[in-house]
Amino acid sequence: MNEGCDAAVAAHCARFGSDCLVRHAGGFFEYLRQLGYAAATAEEKCRLLGHLGRWLGRRESTEVPFDEAVLKAFHRSIDRAGHRRRGDVATGRLLLQYLRDLGCIPMPTPAVNRTAIDDIIVDYGRFLSSERGLGPATLINYQPVVRRLLTARFGPRDVQLGELQPADIHRFVVHNAQATSRRGAQLAATALRSFLRYLRQRGQIATDRRRRAGDRLLVLVGPAEVPAG
Repeated sequence: MNEGCDAAVAAHCARFGSDCLVRHAGGFFEYLRQLGYAAATAEEKCRLLGHLGRWLGRRESTEVPFDEAVLKAFHRSIDRAGHRRRGDVATGRLLLQYLRDLGCIPMPTPAVNRTAIDDIIVDYGRFLSSERGLGPATLINYQPVVRRLLTARFGPRDVQLGELQPADIHRFVVHNAQATSRRGAQLAATALRSFLRYLRQRGQIATDRRRRAGDRLLVLVGPAEVPAG
């Protein structure tokens, strides 16, 4: 399981040597599983990390931060060698997002589109780690759930958290329960309760709305199985 990035590791990961990839392989696998990928598919996607690590190890300079431009150069390289497989580009984007959510590599500059959802996920991660004192494993479990909720509710348009209603959360939990195991559904419900706490503390939703949304979750998964986030 990934241990996250402290300041020293984050500085190294910003340059992203191959050993940093090894460090994060297990966490990335769990991240993919939380996004709904089957274990076999997630394992196959993680094979890309091995190719990327070897390619990074052959670079003359390690001072260029790992970002979209470096990832694009890597894909060009494996294209020329005939090694690129279907889904590799999407896997690379997921890897970037995973590492950014953990704070291991910098967020993209304004020249690269950064969405409102990205900002919320990063701030929510700070809330979990700094204010709630939770470890990287919790961020890995909770952040993908919240990202899926916000994407399902708002799509590409501006995110208005004040518009988030209990019915939206109910709809998401029902859909998620149909697509995952009972344990996965319970984990998603726990993550959502934590996110509602975050929204309330940030003044984004009223306390009574949080309570109604929480009641919806309790009806779906049972009060004894949904610890407060």
